[in-house]
Amino acid sequence: MKKIKLDSWILFFVIATIPFFSGTRQPLVSVLYLFVTFLAAGTWAVLNSKNLSTRDFTVKPFLILGILAFLVLTTLDLPLAVIEVVSPVRAENLLPAMQPEQFIKTTSLSYYVPGTQFYAVYGLTLFLLFYFSAALLKNAQNRAILLWIFVIAGGLEAVYGILQAVFPAAPLPGFPGSSSTEGYPAGTFSNHNHYAAFLNICWPVAMVLGISRIKNLFEKVEVIKIKNKKLFLSDRLGLIFHRALLPFWATGIMLAAIILSRSFTGIVIMFILVLLCRIVIPFQRPIKIILSGAIYSALLVYGWILGVEGIISRSTLLIHAAQARFSTWTAGLEMLQDHLYSGIGMGAFQFMAPFYISQPGTLMDQPLAGSLELAVQLGLPVTLFFLAWLLAGMAVYARSIYRMPRKIQKMSRDEIIIIGSCFALAGLIINIAAAGLIHTPAMAFYAVLLLALLHRIMLSIKDTGYTPDYLFLQKKPVNFVPYRKPGRRFRR
Repeated sequence: MKKIKLDSWILFFVIATIPFFSGTRQPLVSVLYLFVTFLAAGTWAVLNSKNLSTRDFTVKPFLILGILAFLVLTTLDLPLAVIEVVSPVRAENLLPAMQPEQFIKTTSLSYYVPGTQFYAVYGLTLFLLFYFSAALLKNAQNRAILLWIFVIAGGLEAVYGILQAVFPAAPLPGFPGSSSTEGYPAGTFSNHNHYAAFLNICWPVAMVLGISRIKNLFEKVEVIKIKNKKLFLSDRLGLIFHRALLPFWATGIMLAAIILSRSFTGIVIMFILVLLCRIVIPFQRPIKIILSGAIYSALLVYGWILGVEGIISRSTLLIHAAQARFSTWTAGLEMLQDHLYSGIGMGAFQFMAPFYISQPGTLMDQPLAGSLELAVQLGLPVTLFFLAWLLAGMAVYARSIYRMPRKIQKMSRDEIIIIGSCFALAGLIINIAAAGLIHTPAMAFYAVLLLALLHRIMLSIKDTGYTPDYLFLQKKPVNFVPYRKPGRRFRR
């Protein structure tokens, strides 16, 4: 094992601890993690600027800098004539503030400049984190450590959430936001929907890590068979807790925690991802039957947990939530119509919502749809540009998955990791599209790391092709002896 450098230790420390201390939207903790990440990634970029090759950089990630430049532009004071052309409603809203003796000559497109500036720095930090982590993930050992961090962090969160569900009155250790505001198990997150979304990022990675390491388990079984001629009970018990099976144990615990969280969006996304695993990953028929049975069993367990009255109350709650979302979506569409080209500025929706929501006492800090929230705060042109960039990137990975072998025995470890990472990102995108942007830093950091992992694997595949490191052993007898005809000397 190679010695891990200091920059790798900083990255691993941030990724391993951010779900537990920044799962909520605690401003102080989030800013602290952003500062450490920005400082580490920025220092690395300055010190390694001469050693970086243009081969490591692609055009698509740099397009994000255009969006960050637009955010900075919306915070600058522009002439009122420009504001009247780009955002007429913004100029009209300034009329009540104008005094007869004081005329406003310049202002910004953003209604909340500090919030927009914060998101510009936030985006720059994620951009630097992408290339910082992509450079460190050249090392196969760092990639393996990163995957294990996903497994351990997701497993610990799942165990903590299950303890909250089983022992709701127990004095569990307190983390920031260790109890959900709605009374559901939420781990160290303040919202059970964000908790389920985080586990939906981790469990596909844990599953494919287990599949990629299953070869080690088979090799140990072959060694035991050669040594003892058969598997004893002690050998079977030892194999159950083999290191290669730990990711599968963590996957099962995370799936159970998602069900116990009672997050409707999280459970639906979990079922979608399980179905995608059943369809895309070329499992053998018995494993597909087991996955189908697990889906139906999870549905029955979820219905048993809720009960008949719980299902009725849950349906009623969803109806009321849909009505509240409809009023918020309407307000978001009105805001988008008034600020079609420039938006209202990142972080300004909660301040503008009272002027558009007609129902008194209804105030939500996001319009509960990811694309709508982006369009309201960034404007329609920038949002369409970002969505086109995102869909183009996902299309590249989908095409690579489509070209993979149709038998799991012929798949390499890189291929199966690409599938799991794409599933995790797809679950996050579906969650954002259905329930709005997730402002939790832990989710953003983990998504950026998955993108960096995919970026690094695709570059290595482009350079050297898929490694012939198959997931399973080739079928052959344990004590294989080449056949020779009687009476003829065998040549080695």
